[in-house]
Amino acid sequence: MLADQNLTRWCGAMRSAHVAAEAGDIADAVHLYHLASHEAEQLLLHRCEDLPAAQMFATSWQALADCYRRLEREDLAFWAVRQAHKRLLEVVEDGCLPAEFRQDCLKELNHSLLPLLAMLKTTPEGAVEAQRLINQTRALGARVLALVPSRQRSQRVAH
Repeated sequence: MLADQNLTRWCGAMRSAHVAAEAGDIADAVHLYHLASHEAEQLLLHRCEDLPAAQMFATSWQALADCYRRLEREDLAFWAVRQAHKRLLEVVEDGCLPAEFRQDCLKELNHSLLPLLAMLKTTPEGAVEAQRLINQTRALGARVLALVPSRQRSQRVAH
């Protein structure tokens, strides 16, 4: 029931944020994408396996980062992308969560890694951090994939 409310609020916030961004009201869009990000995180916490919660979460944060870029606030765009990455990383590392849910989060973690790497590679220190994140994500991927039985893996790939 709570997850249904979170889903409804997420959809409303994302829709309103998109409208605001299209109208050029980026400040309002930022506020609404923040709300959407919060609701998407609640869906992650509810472990909504029947929803693409990880994708919704990453999409919300990426949209927020895009708005910050439109405001020429690269520092806040980086912060938003990093927040999404850190939260997805926490979920993937949580051994108490179902393996398939963690695998879905790992997929979104890989997607969220790309914009983060692009931002990091602009400085020498960032390039080192980017390589560390790549290595960390690869190691996590190997661990999470090992948890999903091979039969389930082949079924997931077939879909």
